[in-house]
Amino acid sequence: MIDIMIKALIIAGVIGHLICCMCDLLLIYSPSGKFNFKLFNDNDKMSQIFKKMSSRNPLISMLLGVLAITFMSGGYIGLGLWMGQFSKGYQIALLIATVVCFIPMTAHHVFCGVAEWFYIELDRTERARQVIFDFFKKTSVTMYVTYLALLCFWGILLIAVVSGATSLSAWMCLINVIPVITVLLLLKVPGALNVASAIVFLALVILL
Repeated sequence: MIDIMIKALIIAGVIGHLICCMCDLLLIYSPSGKFNFKLFNDNDKMSQIFKKMSSRNPLISMLLGVLAITFMSGGYIGLGLWMGQFSKGYQIALLIATVVCFIPMTAHHVFCGVAEWFYIELDRTERARQVIFDFFKKTSVTMYVTYLALLCFWGILLIAVVSGATSLSAWMCLINVIPVITVLLLLKVPGALNVASAIVFLALVILL
């Protein structure tokens, strides 16, 4: 029964990351092009990117994103529960990383959507850019904590597999977000973090 529950949670992680990937694409891509953080310094270029963007995009992204993060957290909790049969120490470390990650992650995703919504609704002016840029800087701690906690989670899992603390063979440490996302970033795949996470969770559903 516990195996079924764990696999269900990990499958939820796959679904959550795929939904979150779509949410990120709603924020990044517009009919006029792709947004990147370098545009924060040039309102003329940034305004052109968001010129044809509907303010519904960030609203949909925020709402679906909260649902996605709820599903995603299930996958990480599932891996933490699975680890418990091998090592209580590793299990506690994974579950702590999960809690530390997903509370600020939810806030960060909402903050990104809010900033984009206000920029569009305030007619993409220079003043609007300054306000959202200041807002993003002051709330960026949520982003840093999120990514640091994710790095810790997957780093802990990688160490556990390599050290032989689990039932997985050492080579299976490659089925980890850290190496997978490295490849996807080199290939410039959009939404690399969520794509890598979905691939890893899907592989773990099959292997565990």
